[in-house]
Amino acid sequence: MEAHYLHLANLDYLKKELDHTVATLDRLSRKGLLDPTRDYRTLTNRAAKSLTNAAGRLVSKDPDAVLHNGHREWNAADASRWANHVHLEADELETRGQMYYGKRPQDDEDANEEVIAHMNGTIQKLKDRPTPPGTDVLQEFLQLRHVSDGLRSQIISEQTLPVLVNRIYDDLAVAHPPRVSAAPSTRKNKNTIKWDHSFSDIEGARARLSASKRWPGDVRSFHRLEASVDELHTVLSEEHEKMFQRRHYQHLFNHPDGANVEMYNSSRIGDLGELLTNRIKHLHGSLNNLKDGWTQVTGHPGDFSVELGDPHDTMEDSGIANFGIPGYMILHSNGFDRVSQKLDTLVEGFKYEPETTVFRPSIAQSYLRSLVGLRDQVHARYDDFLRNYSRGGDVLEEGAERTKLLDNFNRTTRQLMASNRDAARSLVMKNDQTSRIETKYDEKIESLVRSLHNKVKEGRDEYERIHDEEGTSQSRVDSYRASADFCAAEGFLKEHYPTGNDNSNAKSQQQQRQLDVIAAKQFLDMAWEASRNTEEEPVEELLDEMSLAPPEQDRPTAQLSLETGHTATSEPWKSAFNWADDEDDEEWWKEEMSKLSKPKTGQSNEDETLGAPSTSGERSDVSVPATERANAWLGSVPASRRLFG
Repeated sequence: MEAHYLHLANLDYLKKELDHTVATLDRLSRKGLLDPTRDYRTLTNRAAKSLTNAAGRLVSKDPDAVLHNGHREWNAADASRWANHVHLEADELETRGQMYYGKRPQDDEDANEEVIAHMNGTIQKLKDRPTPPGTDVLQEFLQLRHVSDGLRSQIISEQTLPVLVNRIYDDLAVAHPPRVSAAPSTRKNKNTIKWDHSFSDIEGARARLSASKRWPGDVRSFHRLEASVDELHTVLSEEHEKMFQRRHYQHLFNHPDGANVEMYNSSRIGDLGELLTNRIKHLHGSLNNLKDGWTQVTGHPGDFSVELGDPHDTMEDSGIANFGIPGYMILHSNGFDRVSQKLDTLVEGFKYEPETTVFRPSIAQSYLRSLVGLRDQVHARYDDFLRNYSRGGDVLEEGAERTKLLDNFNRTTRQLMASNRDAARSLVMKNDQTSRIETKYDEKIESLVRSLHNKVKEGRDEYERIHDEEGTSQSRVDSYRASADFCAAEGFLKEHYPTGNDNSNAKSQQQQRQLDVIAAKQFLDMAWEASRNTEEEPVEELLDEMSLAPPEQDRPTAQLSLETGHTATSEPWKSAFNWADDEDDEEWWKEEMSKLSKPKTGQSNEDETLGAPSTSGERSDVSVPATERANAWLGSVPASRRLFG
């Protein structure tokens, strides 16, 4: 009976979380942040959570903040944290995409047609069969259906995520308009300056999102691809559909602590809602029978209930570093290589363009600040490591100098050596490994900072050349702005990576850095002044077109489009066949419920489970394997090969 209660508590936890996800997607649709005509329950759980995260689910302390458009209450620091989440979701989106794209080129517009032809061919074979499909044929079909659901979810995410981020950005811009009527150097309001930096961070995240590799298929033919995916859910007979759903159910829930992580995250949330509801209903029925039996035997009712709490109690933004890097990966033995690769791709793909609309800090400046901030976050992680493993010595507060932390750590290991030599050696090895990883980050980040600096310099040279050739008002604005960004990058480099160590050289560099800062401000003011004399539309008119209020007006009330009263996501879920209501399944359900009381044997270490909240701040789906698990349900063939036949 205790096993039943524990399983029920886990399922209730999952159901609450799933219901909250669906409610959030529905709310976003009602407010115009998502398309109200699309049923987002066709998304996989992984993709659906990605959208709610991109909407700021983990930024606000209130778990229902997204439901109430909580981004309007963010301060500048919250907005920068949101930018990191957008970075993370952009990375996750592209990583998941590789599972379906394989090595197909980005400009392959025939991808949709190939997948549609493969799906339609499989459907037609089922329809034309003179006899019911055998197990092998059915299994191949079910694998294709599962992967096709994932592909549709991926494409919807790629289309939706940028729109969602842009609409939230526009809403924030209404609430925090730039002071374009004043020269940049005269903008002294501290809160406005903070928001200028935050908008710069968001723009950097948006640029990364827009540059991500996408599904190469033609967007115009996507609705036909969706129609083929939908038909995969209706072509089977009720008998075979029941067989499929039972198999799905068994692979999903036959785990002692909830559900299989990979299967759960890759299933459509509409299907999950139905499956969870059915299992909870029958589990309650089984529990009632057990409690009646217990009462008859003992003469009094027993209480075996288990409370896991609200899934939203543990919603935290902890562990998300700059550029959306999961914090636990930073000092992980294999984490550096992956982080390094992602940062290389980010910097290599960066192309400098001058921002000449509101004259706030550029994306390049945001990236430079974030890179050095990441370096500091790595150092802080190492400091935490030294502090956590120095319990035997004096406890040092945060902010203690590295030399003191190392002295304390070394004293702790010497004391440990006397009582547990193996543990002490292991601790020393961990410290050596962590120290080497920190050094790698220092070297990598300096290299990336210098690379960004060079890209800004090349951009400055290019826009100066263009102005020399064209001599237009706009080319002058671009040239001045590029010079401002280059001077800012020069000063940044001298501040954080000075050359030489002697005092006289340090003083000279400090003076040069101050001159760079002054020059950056002067060039930015010159760009702003030149922009007011261009023949193109005045800045105020451009801002009006962007739905940004001019500064002389009172601060406007941030408002999205009027709320829609009806969305496709709020309609009843249309399942192909609700097999769980069949009366002839009662014996099958009894057998399924009885499995909870039996000890599990032979469980694979790879059979992850869901249910209890994570307290580590880690994401269970940070990366998606290119091949799915080697079992009868998913098979071991890469998804891209299954889709293209």
